[in-house]
Amino acid sequence: MSRLNKSLLTIVTVVVVNHPVFAQESAEDLAKQLTNPVAALISVPFQFNYDGNLGTGDTGDRVLLNIQPVVPITLNDEWNIISRTILPVIWQDDVSGDGNSV
Repeated sequence: MSRLNKSLLTIVTVVVVNHPVFAQESAEDLAKQLTNPVAALISVPFQFNYDGNLGTGDTGDRVLLNIQPVVPITLNDEWNIISRTILPVIWQDDVSGDGNSV
């Protein structure tokens, strides 16, 4: 297992294990919290980008996956810290050229 995979697995495990369990909320309460950018909700959106036809001969490919967890951390009744980390995962193949700039 690569170092990146171990790091991602550790982060996901910490977020899942440390998430407190609350009574189930109504759909209306959840809808209100989803519209509030500083609500105490954990979300983990993914952004996937694919670029093709790169490099010499247009044979290169690049894939970018941004993992963007939003994790609120409650300090007390009045203060929250919201972590909005961006974890880019990049894979590319055959994008280098012959060294000449265009």
